Amino acid sequence: NGTRTHSWLLTPNQGSFYLLQAGHNPVVEVSPVSISNGLAWNQDNTLMYYIDTATSQVDVFDYNLENATIGE
Repeated sequence: NGTRTHSWLLTPNQGSFYLLQAGHNPVVEVSPVSISNGLAWNQDNTLMYYIDTATSQVDVFDYNLENATIGE
């Protein structure tokens, strides 16, 4: 059985989404966030979709595949 956290049991916007790369310190890429629940990319990997369950929101960011970085 999986564990499911109900969005009404948490205070929203208390987390951060980090970029992790070998040999580097973690970098905050998106903040604030609530429940990170998914990432997806468009077909040519130029857009990244970030899903936050608690807010029922999908944010879209420019994405650089070569550097694994996101824009505004």
